[in-house]
Parts: sequence; structure tokens; C-alpha cells
Amino acid sequence: ANSTEKNSDARSVPSKSTTSTSTAAPASFTTKADYGWFEDGVATFPETGRTAMCVAGGMRSFPYPKIHKSILEFKKKINATVFTVMHETTSPGVEKYLQLPFKADQTALKAALDVLEPVHIEIHNASTCQCFNTVEPTTKCCDDAWMSNYLQFGWVWHCLNVVRQYEQKQQVRFEFFVRVRPDVMYFALDQLPSKEQLRKNGITLTVKHARNQPADWVFILTRRSLDWFLDTMADVQNHCNKKHSCRKHGEAGKCMEKDKVFLAPEYSGWYAQDLKSPLAFLRGTKRWTFDSVNLQPVIVRSRGMADCFRLIGDRQKCLNFTAKGWDKVRRLAQSRRSRRSGR
Repeated sequence: ANSTEKNSDARSVPSKSTTSTSTAAPASFTTKADYGWFEDGVATFPETGRTAMCVAGGMRSFPYPKIHKSILEFKKKINATVFTVMHETTSPGVEKYLQLPFKADQTALKAALDVLEPVHIEIHNASTCQCFNTVEPTTKCCDDAWMSNYLQFGWVWHCLNVVRQYEQKQQVRFEFFVRVRPDVMYFALDQLPSKEQLRKNGITLTVKHARNQPADWVFILTRRSLDWFLDTMADVQNHCNKKHSCRKHGEAGKCMEKDKVFLAPEYSGWYAQDLKSPLAFLRGTKRWTFDSVNLQPVIVRSRGMADCFRLIGDRQKCLNFTAKGWDKVRRLAQSRRSRRSGR
């Protein structure tokens, strides 16, 4: 629990006594046979209910109380151990063109982490291969110029590597693995299934357009379903490796072009469904059952911008929060402090 924090470049991480990270980088993989750590004894694995939650991705609105307290509620409902692997970002969304700043306020960030109490804190100053390779130095990385969203997969995979190391160090094994985005608030966490239902589902997602059209903003996997993600990451990694080989041999042809097929992850082969069954993913000879629930998630991109239009259900509360400012609680507190100090 006292090992050194890891970080990209000179970016500071709020210190916390309960925070731990590994000092050795996880081993890379090149084939699907290299990541079977989760399968050992999975057929007879006891139903412990122990849950690992990866808060992985662009930090954006994470320091706003409404956001991290929603993640905290999620954590409590499933009784999870939290691991944070986040990065600052200029999003490829609308805010990129508005040039909105996303450098996190350090005081607000520390307050958010104190509330969430992760056992692992890792914050990078950007989502780049330079940052990624500080924690996965033996893995070939492809940035957005080569493969759209390689790093979206990569940061989640890295967080699962951190979880693996935690299991080894603490001599524990998780039954469930959860990934949530740092910039999403949930208006309907009361719809979270019981652990018994999560076991039955295998893979649990949140609705995007319909029950059989889920989003990739959150997933809850049983241990025996973890290869649904890891198989995809292996395919993505192998494709990236080929690009590096292409560059090494000086072949600046078509293989170096950006791959449009790797745009939004839920539109990739990761979410390929069995057409004979509306609630199952299919890849080769492998098949995974899933179900999705409407947690009413909303991506909060800045204090005055959120994807309320994506909500299936009542959008008014989301619109009200956006109009007033998602960081309003903190801004009001700052105003009160300023008045008391006479500023």
C-alpha cells in the first residue's frame, strides 16, 4: 500500500495513504494465448461477489462533485474496489473546436479522489503513445493518426493489467470486472442488476439506442466473460503490431493509413452480435451472452456541455444541470469562501 505512484511526464498526483500502484510494468502480449491469467480455475471459481472497478479514460468532468459522487454511488451499489487510470484530454468532440480547457483543478481532483478512495491512482497528462508507454513499455502503441481508438482500448486493458497485479500482490481474485468512464453521470443507478442477475447475464452493458444496441460507456463482466474484451484487445494489438512492422520496413503505403474500422469501439468487431440471438456477441467460434439496462448515463464534457440528447427517458434534469453548470456546487462553495475572506 506504500509503493510509488506512477505518472506521465511531470504531472503531479494527489498523494493518499491508501493509494498503491505496482512498480513493475505488466508484460505485453502478442497472441491470445498470452493473457490467460483470468482463466485459472474459472470453471470452479466460487461466487465471491468481489468486484474490481476500473475508472478508465479521459478525466474531463471527473472532478465535478455530481460526476464523481455518481461513480461513488455506483461503487457502493456493487461494493467495488476502485482503480483509476485517467488522462487529461482535449476531446475529439465539440469542445475541441471550442478550445475549452480541460486541465483539472488539483484541489478539486484531490477532493474527488479522497471521496472515491481508489486503491490505485494513475493520471497522465494526455492520451498519447508517449504516456501509454510509460506504463506499458514493452507494448507497441498506435496513436490516433494510425488507429482511431487504439488508446481507448489500451487504457482499459492497462487498467485490467493493474487489477491483475493487485490480485497477485494481495492474494485475492475478483469475480466481476467493471469499467466506467470518468466523465459520465448516471441518473438511474437503481436499475443496476443484482449480482445473481449479473452472473446470469455474463456481460452487462447500458442501453444506448435499444436493449440490443448498447453503449461502451460501461461494462460489467463476470470473470468467465472477460475474454470478450481481451480477445478484442488482442486483435487490435496485432493490427497495431503489423503497422509497426510496416513502418520498420519502410513501406509507407496503404497499411500506414488511418483505419476507419476502429472508430467508436461499440461499432467495431468487439460488439459483433449473433444474428440468431438478439442478446449475444459472436466472434469466430466464441459466443458471449449479454444484456443491457438503462442506467440513463450522460457524458459530461464540460461544466456547460453534456450529451443530454442521448438519454432515453426524462432529459429535463440533465438539461437543468447543464444550464446551471455541472460544477455549480463547487463554484458556489468558492463564492462563499470568497465572501467570507472579503475578496
